[in-house]
Amino acid sequence: MLHLNLEFSVQNNHNVEIGEKRLWKLLRDWDLIQKTNTRPTQKASDMGIFTLQERVITHNHGDKIHTTTKVTGKGQVYLVNKILKHFEKAA
Repeated sequence: MLHLNLEFSVQNNHNVEIGEKRLWKLLRDWDLIQKTNTRPTQKASDMGIFTLQERVITHNHGDKIHTTTKVTGKGQVYLVNKILKHFEKAA
């Protein structure tokens, strides 16, 4: 699985000019990422595009669960195709 912040570099390998902030905006516009945070929507989870990786960080004042959004292999193919289509229409 690929960390979502690294996904935009994969897009750049396809000669698509997209930065990290524009990628996040597109994902939110397409209702794949929640508007208020970086977690996938239920729709994106059901499609198998993203997974959440959880880990517990222990501090002296207690434990905290930290989540990271990851792109699955299926999600990477889906996102590359969707972004390429998006930029074809814009050109």
